[in-house]
Amino acid sequence: MLTVIIGIVFIALGFLVKVFPNLIAGYSTMTAAQKAKVDINGLSSFMRNGFIAMGALTIAGYYLFLMLNLEVVADMMVLVSAFLALPYILIGARRFDGNRTQAGEKSRGSRVVYTLIAVAVAGLLFYGLKPSDIEVNETSLRITGMYSEEVLLTDIETVELLEAAPSLLVRTNGFSLGSINKGYYKVDGLGKCKVILQSANGPCMLIKTKSGKCIIFGYKDANKTRVNYTTLRVYLGD
Repeated sequence: MLTVIIGIVFIALGFLVKVFPNLIAGYSTMTAAQKAKVDINGLSSFMRNGFIAMGALTIAGYYLFLMLNLEVVADMMVLVSAFLALPYILIGARRFDGNRTQAGEKSRGSRVVYTLIAVAVAGLLFYGLKPSDIEVNETSLRITGMYSEEVLLTDIETVELLEAAPSLLVRTNGFSLGSINKGYYKVDGLGKCKVILQSANGPCMLIKTKSGKCIIFGYKDANKTRVNYTTLRVYLGD
């Protein structure tokens, strides 16, 4: 709920900077001569629209990701919105300042580079937080999502259900955010393992293959982990 409140604050701030332009950082410290060269009507309108958009994105994103059962992303929407919107607002505000002597291609180039970086980071974040799944059929087990894996059932040596998630000592290559851990980790008592954990708590499956792989997988929903463990044991003929 705090995320929604902050989103509302962003929107309120947008209206405030329109009514009270001196709230805009930088403008309030300018001399009268410098202020005369600023299109304050255009600047205040641009800032208002930017903060309203940031607030709306924060609130809409929060509820959207809650519906998608991505609570971690929902709680991060303030940071996501700020990362996406603030640099655009700051860069875009420059065009209203007649005191600037450098403009044009450099400013447009900065916006293009930032946009590409923002899209790439947002895409990676969304992909990393997208829940992974396990699919089992008569011949193989497949893990979907980031760090996907497919293992032939004939290559599986042992499958255990661990009631508590093992201690992850070192991440050698992977994605980690909040209770979500995906990638390759050095695991206490097991060594190097591929880890797909969507909750810091158990249970989770420990899968060892005849080729020496170690895979640890756990859903956020404990019951779903237990059901898929049972399904995998049935396919293995246990």
